[in-house]
Amino acid sequence: MSESKGKDETNVVSSNRDEFSNMMKEFESEVNEISEGEKIEATILSREDDLFYLDLGGGFEGEILCDEFIDPDSLLNGDKVDVYVQNKKGSFYKCSASRSKLTGNDPGDKGLRSDSLFQEGDRISGKISGVNKGGFEVVVDGERGFCPFSQIEADYGEEPEVLINKAYSFKIIEYDPESDKLVLGRRDIIEEEKNLNKVKLLGSLNTDAVYQGTVSSVKNYGAFIDIGGIEGLLHISEISNEKVADANDVYSEGDEVEVKIKDIDHEKQKISLSRKDLLEDPWDEFTKKYSVGDKLEAVVSALKPYGAFVDLLPGIRGLLHVSKLGDEKFHRHAKEVFKVGDRIEVWVESVNDIDKKIALTRVEPGEDLSGQLAKLKSESDREEKASSGNAFGDLLDSALSDKK
Repeated sequence: MSESKGKDETNVVSSNRDEFSNMMKEFESEVNEISEGEKIEATILSREDDLFYLDLGGGFEGEILCDEFIDPDSLLNGDKVDVYVQNKKGSFYKCSASRSKLTGNDPGDKGLRSDSLFQEGDRISGKISGVNKGGFEVVVDGERGFCPFSQIEADYGEEPEVLINKAYSFKIIEYDPESDKLVLGRRDIIEEEKNLNKVKLLGSLNTDAVYQGTVSSVKNYGAFIDIGGIEGLLHISEISNEKVADANDVYSEGDEVEVKIKDIDHEKQKISLSRKDLLEDPWDEFTKKYSVGDKLEAVVSALKPYGAFVDLLPGIRGLLHVSKLGDEKFHRHAKEVFKVGDRIEVWVESVNDIDKKIALTRVEPGEDLSGQLAKLKSESDREEKASSGNAFGDLLDSALSDKK
């Protein structure tokens, strides 16, 4: 009797255990059941024709149309994607990448996607699906949006169709759920990216560094040079040792030019460049070629009361003092003798290496001027016969005596 009773108790325990196990399985199945409309991070298992097969987690699998994604060809097995569960299709869950396609939702109900899915100012990915009169049709999260031509900021020339099926990041400019109006743009995003890249590049640049750049645009006051994704200004004063009146006379768009960074203004995000600093110092060139007493051909570049400035070499000027003009007359201004652009012959009278100044004369060194001085004295004597004496004549006498 006791043996039979023990067996009965064992059977009861086993039966209870099986019943409990079945209840747990049923409970786990109910708990793990996926709800329609639920957002899940799924893993791509495989692709067959126009479908992706997904691992939804918890032992569940699903499928989704490839066209639901902006760039399906870029997705690989193992990639994670966010999907929304639509409904159960046999043993699979049918999924969508867009909330607006969930089962039971009226396509005319625009309130579904107003829940932070489309907010003005937000960035969102989209794919260009077509072109109309004013711009591009864009598919965003399964919905259609519009991007004006002026907002795409892409180099597509005269054929906007070349951008069809290309995916971009857009900013939502305007969204009206009532009228289903979704206006997108890329111009602000591109500007933001340019500014970020500019800040990064500025931080990597160093003063005095030399770069091979490309002329991106030319103004009369200088040329803008692209030195690897960032522009700097090469002012006309930094182009050459010679005076440049207009940068257009030297450069054209697309020209290659080697430049040195002269200054970086991080606050204003501006770069000043120099070409002149990479050229040989014209002073060194002059002192190698010429010395005191040498004769040069020069061009008058500026006229002052005290003399004329003349260009001797590119970047090198000398002063021809009004007292060194080489004639017998007294001149109150150099313009009485020269005009800008005149070509004249001069001699180097002195060179100041410290201040880099050159004094010139039109009187040939060693030339005997006693005849000219005697003539000046004679004229002065005739003009001034005052009994008090002739101070200027005395000075000429002294000069003649020294010369003899």
